[in-house]
Amino acid sequence: LKCFNMRRLLCALVLACSIAGFEPCAFVGLSPHPLKTWTQSARAVRSLRFAESEPVATEAPEFSEPAELPTPKTWRELRRNRRFDHSPGNWWRTQLLPEKEAQDPKLVQSNLVRARSLPRLLYLLQGDLEKWNGVNLATAWHRLAKFCQAAGSAGTASARTRGSKARNADEANEQDLQIQEMQRRLARAVMALGPEAFDARGISSLMYAWGLMRFKSKLLKPFCISARTRMKEFDNQSIANMVFGIGLLGLKGETRVLDEIGRQVPPRLNEFHIEEVVSIVYSLGKLGYSPAGGLMEAIGDYVIERVEDFDPVQLTKLVVSVNELDFNKRRLMLVLWNHLAREIKSFSTHQLVVIVRTAAKRRVRHEKFAKAVSEEVLDRLNELNRDVRLTQIMDNLKILQGLVSRKKPVPTD
Repeated sequence: LKCFNMRRLLCALVLACSIAGFEPCAFVGLSPHPLKTWTQSARAVRSLRFAESEPVATEAPEFSEPAELPTPKTWRELRRNRRFDHSPGNWWRTQLLPEKEAQDPKLVQSNLVRARSLPRLLYLLQGDLEKWNGVNLATAWHRLAKFCQAAGSAGTASARTRGSKARNADEANEQDLQIQEMQRRLARAVMALGPEAFDARGISSLMYAWGLMRFKSKLLKPFCISARTRMKEFDNQSIANMVFGIGLLGLKGETRVLDEIGRQVPPRLNEFHIEEVVSIVYSLGKLGYSPAGGLMEAIGDYVIERVEDFDPVQLTKLVVSVNELDFNKRRLMLVLWNHLAREIKSFSTHQLVVIVRTAAKRRVRHEKFAKAVSEEVLDRLNELNRDVRLTQIMDNLKILQGLVSRKKPVPTD
């Protein structure tokens, strides 16, 4: 109780000193320093707290997003807005390019490569194309062709799928008009630079893109001439893309560039990948032209050495193309049909139908192949019964069996 009373007395004493303006610690003998008024200490504390509470003005970082973004009214409007990048990891982020960034070749190339949708690419192509270099224009054409091809295949697949929603006709027409306008603008920009501004890879990328889009213009002739004079600069992939584009465009009049390719390719054909060789043969088959320089003979030797490395898709394209070119190399035909007879089970039904049709059209007389194909057709009869081409494959099979069973006439004196 005495301790409690002493504490109450001490508290009362401190309170009285505070009201009078003296420092309580000094009054009770706890501080050896001179006396200071309590008012000055309180003001110092209040000023310090006020200084800490004041907001500090900082400049906005340069990479911050724009203060105002377009406010879409509906989700559909937001999806159609090309200012937004809808690629994975970039949801709801605007990618408006400043003027300097839009004209920097390196940044333009980076943005073109990172574009993940056709609307985003069309938005990037709204810049000043006349200031772009050859690499930018070649990349823009290549990306535009790839996205258009993907959009076409996706549309075809969705149309065949039951219950899928059809794309809005007005929206599709609007996008097609935008693509055509971009093709015209890109063509004018390429024409302004000329073939000299593009390297071998750029020329091959342009021909590949024009082939995918079936885009024919006055640019084809000067670029084919430039490719013919600079063929030594082309690598394996560039040559394959060049021939592929010419084949898809059906440029049967460009025999001089094809003949130059026929002279340049055979010495280094072993460096080519199988897919590149198949692409060249397939494109030449569409043109129905066999270049000078012994290209097809060299390709025949290439196939004989590596026939085991070809997959069913590549072999099917090769068989069809060789038939279109009417290429008759006895050793190649023997190796090819023997391999097909051994591996016929690995081919799909569609590939089987195509190979049998091609063999019947070519009048192939190969007993081992005819027997293997007949057995495979019987094994897949239940599957072929649901195929509208059953009658066609059975008729072609009869032709092959008739060719094998036909006996050679015995010579008479």
